[in-house]
Amino acid sequence: MEKNDILKEFLNQGLQVDSAALDILMDNKKLFEEVLKIGGKGLPTVITKEFLSSLSPAHEKISVEKLSEIVKYRYMFIKKLLLDKMSGNVISINKISEKTKDFSVIGLVSTRNGNITLEDATGKDNFKADDESSKNIVEDEVVGLICSRKDGTNHINEIIFPDIPLRRSFTKGELARKAIFISGTLDKNTYDKLVDKIKIEHNATVFILGGTIPEGELKKFTSNTPYTTHVYTSTLQNHPVSVEIDTVKLLFLNGHDLDYYRKIWTDFDTLIINLLKKRNFHPTITPQSYDNRFLVETVPDIIIITDAEDTRDLNYKGTTILTMESIDKKPIYWLINLQTRETFKTVLS
Repeated sequence: MEKNDILKEFLNQGLQVDSAALDILMDNKKLFEEVLKIGGKGLPTVITKEFLSSLSPAHEKISVEKLSEIVKYRYMFIKKLLLDKMSGNVISINKISEKTKDFSVIGLVSTRNGNITLEDATGKDNFKADDESSKNIVEDEVVGLICSRKDGTNHINEIIFPDIPLRRSFTKGELARKAIFISGTLDKNTYDKLVDKIKIEHNATVFILGGTIPEGELKKFTSNTPYTTHVYTSTLQNHPVSVEIDTVKLLFLNGHDLDYYRKIWTDFDTLIINLLKKRNFHPTITPQSYDNRFLVETVPDIIIITDAEDTRDLNYKGTTILTMESIDKKPIYWLINLQTRETFKTVLS
């Protein structure tokens, strides 16, 4: 296919495509047509190589029965969290009547267009929300609503999200182990500088996320660093990865997996916190989220987000969140002392 034809088609949909993905699509008309069929909310704002790679396993046809099971599991998990937070008159949607005054419901958001359509196993109904309270709602998520009914209209007084619990103290490792996090592929220059840095770090676990070290260098890498150093690599292609080191729970996530939600929240900190509140990093049902892989069932102590717009840290209710640019764009990595939970942003220079 011609390059300009592909670019024009995506531009007409308000989308962009990076150079690596463009090269793939130029040689694969069938894949290009498959991407166009997804359309709408199923596509990120920037079509990347990683997104195209994810389509092979994730975009297989799924039966109605299987999808129903997946949605039901997600619904029941979030509902349990919401019931623990909500007190008062929680009723099913089919129990709402003209006599109902103050009530609470839990359901899945089927549509959101100013007002909210919520559904549960018994039926669906419309709920009136003001713009401010509804702006953080997305389709297909499960929420609790505290409502009052007036003149035949359900008015939302408060929206309840499952959220993560506030922790008064950090989970700390029992051993003096450090974790080093790198986003992207190391070239020869950054690789040599990293080896020099890590030579002085003992009891370290090095995570190379969304990339690799130079081909054939892994054995050399481990031999050039202290024997207590371990190396872990993961491409993070459309799939979060959870790891536990000495009781500290880590969650790794590729920043491109969040591209769809950048249309809703342009501020990245707000985006991350809002998705954590939903206990789901991809609550809207798309081919990439069919299997609930983005559901946050276990609350992580540390979240690492690779391929982000910049490198910074924030804390939300005791969970440390570190974002990282690809190391080939900015030669920076994060180091965490798992015993003290101190974080250090280190520049390779």
